Amino acid sequence: MISARVVVGVTLALAFGCALREAPRHAPTTHADGRASIEALNEKYAALEAYGWLRETIHADDDGDAIRAWRTPASSTALWILDDPARRCRAGARGIRLTQFVLRMAEAYPPRLVLDLQEDELSTEGGYIDSQGIAADDNPVGAEIIRLLQSAGTPVRLSGETRFGEPIVRGEISRDRDGSIAELFAARETFLDGRRAPGPSARTAIVVETPAFAGSQLRVRAHAAVLREIAALWRLNEGVPAGTASRLNP
Repeated sequence: MISARVVVGVTLALAFGCALREAPRHAPTTHADGRASIEALNEKYAALEAYGWLRETIHADDDGDAIRAWRTPASSTALWILDDPARRCRAGARGIRLTQFVLRMAEAYPPRLVLDLQEDELSTEGGYIDSQGIAADDNPVGAEIIRLLQSAGTPVRLSGETRFGEPIVRGEISRDRDGSIAELFAARETFLDGRRAPGPSARTAIVVETPAFAGSQLRVRAHAAVLREIAALWRLNEGVPAGTASRLNP
């Protein structure tokens, strides 16, 4: 969990895009391996509101399952942090709502740097990152995240292919057309209702894929290593050219 003080220290106006589920009924306070429950995480995220952050429910199911986001009141170029929304929003109403939310909020909080913390459940060799944006193949932010993952003890695949056949080069893959949330953030243009519209145009959008086989505690250390260096990653990203070559047509 990252504190509001650390996040706000990056810049005065940020968007905190966190997809988080509502705790199911009778949820445990902790898991057997020491991980915090969804209920406990919800309470930590809700604490941001004491610092003036605004909460918005992106989508809620009838059974109480919900995806929420927190953002600062002030709007400007922004850092977006996501908690693996792809796992819960691949299709249907959730995916549609998340897409609408990103496009709407990107107008007031233009994404400069996007970090999506995920886990590849089927990876048997190591983690990697998916880099999107204008400098997807040679991005200093991506290179630093790979270094941070390795320093945290995370096995990283430096070559080979993902389970989808995507080539991995120095721990990174870059895909312009994969229909992911990262592609949406990096898109310079979108096509809505048959009309062309400006896209979010993030300079850098990176999905961090940690390997599930390494265990949840290592995943926590890996993601924490990235979050602790947000200020440094933000500064590195300032050297990445603005704009992107990607166009998205849903």
